[in-house]
Amino acid sequence: MSNAGEAAGANRQVAIACQGGGSHAAFTAGALSVLVREQSAQNYTVIGLSGTSGGAICALLAWYGLLTGGPKRATDLLKEFWQDATARLPWEHVWNAWTVAAASLPFEARLSPYTLPFALLEAQLQFWAPRKEFVDLRALIERYVTTEQIAALGNPEHPVLLVGAVDVLEGAFKAFNSARGEMSVNAVLASAALPWLSRAVEDRYWDGLFSQNPPIRNFLLDPEYAHEKPDEIWVLQINPQRRAALPRSSGEIQDRRNELSGNLSLNQEIAHIQAVNRWLAAGYMINPPGMPRYKHVAVYRIEMDSERLEALLKQSLDVASKLDRRQELIQALMAQGAMQASLFLPVRHFVEAVWNQQNPAAARQIVAAAQVANLTAQAARTPGDVSAQRPVNIEAVHIRDASDSPEQARGVVTLHWRHAATPARGDASFTIENGRISAGTIVRDNQA
Repeated sequence: MSNAGEAAGANRQVAIACQGGGSHAAFTAGALSVLVREQSAQNYTVIGLSGTSGGAICALLAWYGLLTGGPKRATDLLKEFWQDATARLPWEHVWNAWTVAAASLPFEARLSPYTLPFALLEAQLQFWAPRKEFVDLRALIERYVTTEQIAALGNPEHPVLLVGAVDVLEGAFKAFNSARGEMSVNAVLASAALPWLSRAVEDRYWDGLFSQNPPIRNFLLDPEYAHEKPDEIWVLQINPQRRAALPRSSGEIQDRRNELSGNLSLNQEIAHIQAVNRWLAAGYMINPPGMPRYKHVAVYRIEMDSERLEALLKQSLDVASKLDRRQELIQALMAQGAMQASLFLPVRHFVEAVWNQQNPAAARQIVAAAQVANLTAQAARTPGDVSAQRPVNIEAVHIRDASDSPEQARGVVTLHWRHAATPARGDASFTIENGRISAGTIVRDNQA
């Protein structure tokens, strides 16, 4: 798709936001490995990363790797970290099984990391564990990056790293910002500090799941001018947005409650960005003369396909599985993250380089260059002109992997679109073969 990218014009600025979810964040690591690698070929530049909990760890490793060795270094760090986090030794398999079983109990245990038995257990684990980093998150992170190394990269000219946590005492959201010199290993540990398992970091901060999961609005609020802000924000989403069936058992209800609470702040922040996009397109918000402060920002979600993974692994990806570090689960999560990102990229490229192109004639040339076959466009005023309903907000994306092997990017991507300034809305579906769009349909809702 690189020819189409060149025809589309300027390089796009992208920020990637990584949702938290324990060991399920291995999905994020797989997706990030593809997204940081494809920057040049797909004509975009990552100018920011954010994350919460496990997503914060992935964002840190990708950010550090990009700044110290480029995309390959970032990919290597992500892969090596999750290999180290995986249960490998017999003792680790026993501890992993016990942890998952305890989290699966049909009642909620009231634990406190400040009690003596808990503190003794923690000390014994760290002393006797064959691999300290398996039970000590700080030790695991510091195998790959230290606070001193992070501080040396805290330059406002570098891509920004944001890590979400909550200030327990003030009840305020906290997004640690690398450009302000706030980033450290402590900041990442704060973002992953579940209060029933870990003491508050710096006697103040708990897991970012209670605040921004992950930070998004800071990409747009912190920079003053439009050219400093991303053109697109890509959300790596672990918690399913939709479920096919109503939860009925106590376990299903608990799982869905966890998913909905994990998506709450995410959905609110995305809704606000999309509202601003509509206000800008309708002329309700006007940039001041000189340096503009506001611009249309596209938001995409790359979601973990829980149903496909559950069928593949023959297990439920419930709340307890977010503590599971078995090798087969971690590897499956990383593989699917890479596949979902590979399926997403050609569709994202089509939306930004073709659908939202200013010049319909150029758009048609890009379609030909990208070899998009059998494209049916019912969204436009003129048959075949897919640019007439621009700019569009992509309100939902569903990526269905249909690949027979990890090397072959094959599947179907469906999305729901809405015009930024008019009531026009509809759906689109794209078939991906070998990493390229082989067929697509864009349909406008006749009632819109």
